[in-house]
Amino acid sequence: MPAAQRTITIDRPPEQVFAFFTDPDNDLRWRSHVKEAAARGPIGVGSSVHQVVSGPGGRGIPADLEVTAYEPSSHLRSRSSLARLVPSASFDLGPLAREPR
Repeated sequence: MPAAQRTITIDRPPEQVFAFFTDPDNDLRWRSHVKEAAARGPIGVGSSVHQVVSGPGGRGIPADLEVTAYEPSSHLRSRSSLARLVPSASFDLGPLAREPR
């Protein structure tokens, strides 16, 4: 199965980044292919997020997510209802080691 990995550095505490990142209301601000996103209750293991993503010809395609792992401020893993396209995603956040000045 194909896989991809990417590291992004954000100059904010992991708690702030995680709070922004796990709030579906923010998805349209950083995920250009998402047309709609709304949590169905608090985010945690077993919770779901309704989302619609851009499809062929600009049509919306339902692609709900189920949260399969959740550790506040550090880890989120989800599984998509579009399993044939994007079976799962995993995000890990942590502090950046800084060099002494």
